[in-house]
Amino acid sequence: ASKLVAKKPPYTFVLSNNFMGNAWRPQIEKLAQLTTQYPPFKGNVSMRIVNSANTNSAQLSDLNSIIATRPDVILLIPGSSTFLDNAVKRACNAGILVFTLSAPVTEPCAYSVNENMFLGNEGAGQWMAKVLHGQGSVFSDQGVVGLSISEQIQNGFLAGLHKYGPNIKVVGQFAS
Repeated sequence: ASKLVAKKPPYTFVLSNNFMGNAWRPQIEKLAQLTTQYPPFKGNVSMRIVNSANTNSAQLSDLNSIIATRPDVILLIPGSSTFLDNAVKRACNAGILVFTLSAPVTEPCAYSVNENMFLGNEGAGQWMAKVLHGQGSVFSDQGVVGLSISEQIQNGFLAGLHKYGPNIKVVGQFAS
């Protein structure tokens, strides 16, 4: 964060999104754009959004292009917890601050701004069990393949589901 303290505004932020496959993605992009229109960000932060194709290689290519433009900050929604680590390290070494949203990367120079995915999904599982009155069958979403948080999401949901509905059966799973 000391890089931004030493530099005078305006600051350039780039949001790197790995796909547009759910309703949260356009919401976070709109929120990022709207935030730049209100104090203290208005006039001090410009926001650019880069949506990659739904592959890690595509996001890596886009991330390398973003790094070449030398923004002040990269807000990264990674498609993998490990695949982008070398690029993230290059960004940090170039003095670019990197913040991950939604899922962390394993490169320690990035700041992780993420919620507790286990607890949030434990609540969703509890809600599902209560709505089903403790019985029935469900399909379970395993999350995005390749993200470390996917296991937390799945385990949290199942913990909440089984706490309030031990007789509910998971009859199928899918990745999304």
